[in-house]
Amino acid sequence: MNRKRVAKWLAAAGSFAVLTSCRGEVIPYAAEKTAELSVAVPVILRDRESGRRFLMEAVSAADRGERQELTVTGKDGVFDTLAIAQMFPEVINISKLDLGTRSVNGELLTDCRIGFEWRGRAPDIEEDAVPGVGDRFGAEEDRAGWQTGDVLMREIAGKVCRFCCVDDDYQDGSGRYGKRALFLAECVIRSDVESTDEEKILIPFGQDNNYKRSRVREWLEKQSETAASDASFVYTGVLTAYRGTTGAGDFTQTRLDGLESYLLPYQDCRDRFFLLSLEEAYRYREKIWNLEGMGSSYSRGFWLRTPACELDERGNFVYGNREYVADLEKGCFRQADVSDTGIGICPAFCLPQA
Repeated sequence: MNRKRVAKWLAAAGSFAVLTSCRGEVIPYAAEKTAELSVAVPVILRDRESGRRFLMEAVSAADRGERQELTVTGKDGVFDTLAIAQMFPEVINISKLDLGTRSVNGELLTDCRIGFEWRGRAPDIEEDAVPGVGDRFGAEEDRAGWQTGDVLMREIAGKVCRFCCVDDDYQDGSGRYGKRALFLAECVIRSDVESTDEEKILIPFGQDNNYKRSRVREWLEKQSETAASDASFVYTGVLTAYRGTTGAGDFTQTRLDGLESYLLPYQDCRDRFFLLSLEEAYRYREKIWNLEGMGSSYSRGFWLRTPACELDERGNFVYGNREYVADLEKGCFRQADVSDTGIGICPAFCLPQA
């Protein structure tokens, strides 16, 4: 991205957004690979026209060699990604991911992550080697036409669980669409699911709040052979950390504007069987608050794959011991210690869509 050129235009336009590439997000925050960080220019878009002008300038100045992403903050209606397709026929895989609303100086604004790539770019690392990325999973004629509300039965840890299609055109954690239907468990799996009559075995989130190396992700990977062997691999990297909690008792009325978001560098992570992110739990908030098995000492809520934001003395993001959960008793999104064994698991998977 030609950031000097974009910054000059922004100064003239009086706008505000965050520029990133797929290898880095807002600075300063620590990444697993610090060399992948990129410079960020903060801006706020106030109207549709300034949004269109910003996107045109950003796309035209973008690096053609890799996928680009930019996170924009602005008023509703300023994120006109159709303008990109109209003005740049060679730009493909345009994505738009709503990150929720928040208050900025008393003004309610929306965060949105927009991604795109120029036709003919080199694929991301391992992209072609992983089945189920984009529309590469299986032959088109072998795919089913899933609809929201469809129900499947899958076995998890010896128990048959119901999964309901909650999205027939799923947008993954990077904001990409790929002809996939998202199925979410209609139950919360207790943290003592591995226990026997002789031994109590509890599953915490992990040693820290990095989902990629968490114990719960490792457990889900083992279960995927029986529960989701036919599922697509989807992007599950974590790109946003948060501070704060939503209102207790809000349930389906919950909002993310009480949270403060911090954008993280790109994290390469793909799974067949996975946890929802905080943004996804919010997106499907009508579906998550009345699950079978909730309310026990081992299933008061379920883990999300989104970490709480912690900063070191230099203001850099560090992985800590707090992870976000959907609290099924209090009806809110809050942080919990990664060692908390009172939190269960509500898994999801994607099937290729006709």
